[in-house]
Amino acid sequence: MPDIVLPLGAFGLIFVALMGLYRQLRTMQRALDATQRDIAENHSELIKISIALQTIKQRTANSAKDNHVDEFVEIDSDQWLDDQDHRQLRNLKPL
Repeated sequence: MPDIVLPLGAFGLIFVALMGLYRQLRTMQRALDATQRDIAENHSELIKISIALQTIKQRTANSAKDNHVDEFVEIDSDQWLDDQDHRQLRNLKPL
């Protein structure tokens, strides 16, 4: 009987350690999945911002060529502009 206790105890200890490692790996996998979702969402938002900036650059270039600001003023309601930007755009409208 004492000959079997030591191997059984060692087996139990190894099993508990492997279960702890498995739980740690699952937790890390969940965190990695959440991080990947966040990165994908941020990437999507950055693409939208990049497209908007390209549009603004094109409209600004057109406005400079034509000496008109009318097309540039269309971005007045965009969500990433702050109050100062809105004021500046409203001041440009009469031009």
